Amino acid sequence: MITAKGICLSYPGFSVAPPATTDAELAVKCRKGDTEAFEILYKKYSKSLFNYIYRMVGDHDRARDLYQDTFIRVLTAKNYQPRAKFSTWLYRIATNLCINDLKRKKPVSLDAKLKMGAGFEARTISPEDYANSQELAEKIKMAIDGLTDIQRVVFTLRHYQGLSYQEIARVLRCPLGTVKSRLSSAVNALRKVLSGELKEVFTNEMQ
Repeated sequence: MITAKGICLSYPGFSVAPPATTDAELAVKCRKGDTEAFEILYKKYSKSLFNYIYRMVGDHDRARDLYQDTFIRVLTAKNYQPRAKFSTWLYRIATNLCINDLKRKKPVSLDAKLKMGAGFEARTISPEDYANSQELAEKIKMAIDGLTDIQRVVFTLRHYQGLSYQEIARVLRCPLGTVKSRLSSAVNALRKVLSGELKEVFTNEMQ
């Protein structure tokens, strides 16, 4: 194959597959105004990114605004380096926006969050049924909302988004040991305020 001035010429009898386009290459094209490249990245990451932001801020309208801001920054950013993994960079943008948003809101302690849900009573049902109940989801959500901002980031990236410790470390630009320590403190904080069957189900899920 000979390439000259952007024209691909193949030898007779040989077929040449088009080069694969990576996320990094698409991101570079986005910076140059390529709307098709942006659409590909948007479709690939939009659902998981919105879910992450919503779990962080707990409000649909705020999550939508932050979600839009994240993709606007993808289009306008000048600091993306193709050697960096695109998803890591994307989550870093979203995380910084979420933390800034949370700092503007009045903090509510973990105990206060749980007192708001004091009306939930433990019931004699199997852990499997309880794990699937709306009450469990609401209890855990209130507990997670009461974590510190950085604990919530690490916990959400790990247990909801499925990022590895190494990926989280790259998102937060911190040592691997720091990620593990913050995750451990988050899980311990949640275990302290969850009790009975709720604590048992939660503990099993986090193992």
